[in-house]
Amino acid sequence: MTIVDALAMLRLAAADGITTLVATPHSHHARDTDIRLAAEQLQRAACADGLPLTILPGSEVRITSGLDRAFRAGELQTINDGPWLLLELPLHDEWPLPLVLGVLERLRNVGARPILAHAERYPFVQRHPAAVTDIVVLDVPIQINAQSLLYRDTDPDRVTAEALLRAGLVHLLASDAHNARYRPPVLSAALACVADLTCQLVPTQMQNLARAIVEGREVEVQVPRQECAADSTHE
Repeated sequence: MTIVDALAMLRLAAADGITTLVATPHSHHARDTDIRLAAEQLQRAACADGLPLTILPGSEVRITSGLDRAFRAGELQTINDGPWLLLELPLHDEWPLPLVLGVLERLRNVGARPILAHAERYPFVQRHPAAVTDIVVLDVPIQINAQSLLYRDTDPDRVTAEALLRAGLVHLLASDAHNARYRPPVLSAALACVADLTCQLVPTQMQNLARAIVEGREVEVQVPRQECAADSTHE
């Protein structure tokens, strides 16, 4: 991706009302030092373009059995260098849930705060959305992609994302942006979908949690969240 492409994405984000972005390249494709340097370069480009955006370093880390050792060694680029670590599972080579839970527990034991990325995309979650309850019990927030809520009604990603939301098992919404066209860095339309599927309070809770994460604060993850269970009408 060129700086021109990146700036096009940043302009879309700013126009959508976004003020803070976390750069989360796949960790197996980029070293932590390179990620920080790239985030700083992009921040300078945004400022030069007059965009009121804050760009922070992060990464998307693929699950392996030795992540706790890598975290202790400082080898993983966490979100804004805090304790929060965006973790993804294989999309085509499934890990049994007990193994996933074991990795998450070991990460928690060494001070990491894992976040499960794009939960709606995993085949085992699509088959049984309630399975993520076991992950949330470990104080791990569940994130879904904004674009999944905008796919066609029968798309498995959308069906699963909506099921997770209705069950109170989603804590974060992210763009997982790849460029200005495929999964663009915008959230407002998806946040409106979240409000329609749950209530007006949930998008605010998601944004508050996202703010706490980029600030490196500790939060308790609720399972399942039922604050809006009695709210049957929407403005």
